Amino acid sequence: MVIKKRYFNLLIVIVYLLITAGQGLAEEASSKSTEKALAPTPSVPEETFAGSLDTVWETLLEVLKGYDFPIASSDKSTGIITTVTKRYFKILSAKFPPIQHDYRDTYTLKVIPAETSTKVQIQRKFEVYDTQSKNWVEGDPHKEKAGINVESLFETFKQRLAQAKSQ
Repeated sequence: MVIKKRYFNLLIVIVYLLITAGQGLAEEASSKSTEKALAPTPSVPEETFAGSLDTVWETLLEVLKGYDFPIASSDKSTGIITTVTKRYFKILSAKFPPIQHDYRDTYTLKVIPAETSTKVQIQRKFEVYDTQSKNWVEGDPHKEKAGINVESLFETFKQRLAQAKSQ
């Protein structure tokens, strides 16, 4: 009888712990879903530059050519520049068999003129080749550490724009 009572008490403690842990997990999952719902959607990176549309436009085209991004289309009236999709790879391991990851990037730049300044938005479409599904899937360039990030493009653009103004 004493043994049964011990097992019964142990069973009650285990059930209590399971219920408490389950409630904690449910609250955590609920708070995470609420955080996701309240999190702002990622916006397109943008910066504003002092300069005319013509100066900014020409400097942007120079920067893209400097990074060897051929222009697929550019329309000054709409303010949109789109690059040709650039494909490249990274060798992750040189041991046999080598491990290679394939990537591709397309940049869309939107130039929005204002009275005294010009706003530039850069949207990057970064894709990784999935060898399992044999398809290109959207990837995270910061996680993969691949390609030229938008911040670098903006920095180079600022430098070239400063050079153009000083001449």
